[in-house]
Amino acid sequence: MPTPRYLLQAAGILLLAGQAFAQDPGPPAAGDPAAGPPAAGPVVDLYRKATAASAAFYNGREYTVMEFRPTGHQFFESMDWQPASLTFDGGLYNDVPLVYDIYRDLVVVRYSSGYQRLILPGIGVSSFRIGTHRFVRLEKDIRPGFYEVLYEGKTPLYCKRMKERREDLSEQRVNIIYTEKDSYFVRKDGKYLSVKNRKAIWAAFPEKKRELRKYLRKLPFRDNWEEALTQLIAHYDQI
Repeated sequence: MPTPRYLLQAAGILLLAGQAFAQDPGPPAAGDPAAGPPAAGPVVDLYRKATAASAAFYNGREYTVMEFRPTGHQFFESMDWQPASLTFDGGLYNDVPLVYDIYRDLVVVRYSSGYQRLILPGIGVSSFRIGTHRFVRLEKDIRPGFYEVLYEGKTPLYCKRMKERREDLSEQRVNIIYTEKDSYFVRKDGKYLSVKNRKAIWAAFPEKKRELRKYLRKLPFRDNWEEALTQLIAHYDQI
């Protein structure tokens, strides 16, 4: 009788998580140190017996970093492996070594050997958490991808973390530069609405424009738009 697919997927991620920080993990760039071998056990045995070496974590393909002399990096917060929890194919897994490439919107995990970095199939990942940051996958009525949940009230607020990439040739060599570019959305009346600035907020909430304007004056929106926006949407849900 073939092993159920969900057991194989669970075994794969648990195998990754089991060796997550057996030794100091290197950044997801070429040459990061190999992780120590996982301890023997039924989960590991199941995975090894049920999968071939060429089966890159169930349709997951290898992730490669091909940039030459980048300024910054394409990852969320850090290019080092970070302990994360994620929900994959309906199962919750903790302490998985993970990085999130926000330029290409890819969730990358460390494979069992420690040398390979594999891209998890986006459709299988419904959510993941890095530190205090929780990301969910949105598909309907918005550009499909992972969005950080900033506020989970009656009117949810999401942020699409992104980076732009450009090539600088000013020094007679190619230098890749990454810069952050975030976008914000609220879900109201079943629709996702962009709230990138004050004008967009007034258009999204015309019925409370006066109250919101008054409250926004109390917030440091010029210094920290994200924090002010989060407080403003929470206030909207209360009035």
